[in-house]
Amino acid sequence: MPTSTLKPILFVEDEPDVQVVARLALEVVGGFVIEICGSGRDAPEKAAIFAPDLLLLDLYMPGCSSKEIAEVIRQQETYVSVPIVFLSSETDPGLQLGAMLQGGDDFLTKPISPEHLIKVVEARAQLR
Repeated sequence: MPTSTLKPILFVEDEPDVQVVARLALEVVGGFVIEICGSGRDAPEKAAIFAPDLLLLDLYMPGCSSKEIAEVIRQQETYVSVPIVFLSSETDPGLQLGAMLQGGDDFLTKPISPEHLIKVVEARAQLR
């Protein structure tokens, strides 16, 4: 049973297939409200408008890395405590740790089951 009470999630992801699967999992099954941003450069502005309780970021985005997005967002007082979860096919532990050191709270590796994604997002969003 969803425990999200319709918490808003900003998902920064450029792959349409991943966007669809995450939206279905998190909105339909998890009960979250998802705003999808297909461009890393637009993420800070979307965050300011949407006021998410959690940011889910694909690590590798064209034009602007999610590590840079996390760094910019963490500089804003409003988002200091907003959980940031990276989602990527990156399996190198050093690169994953590097992302975490730039503001991430968790790192999930693609492909991920919808159930696992929901549970991690629920756990992180509840801490907020």
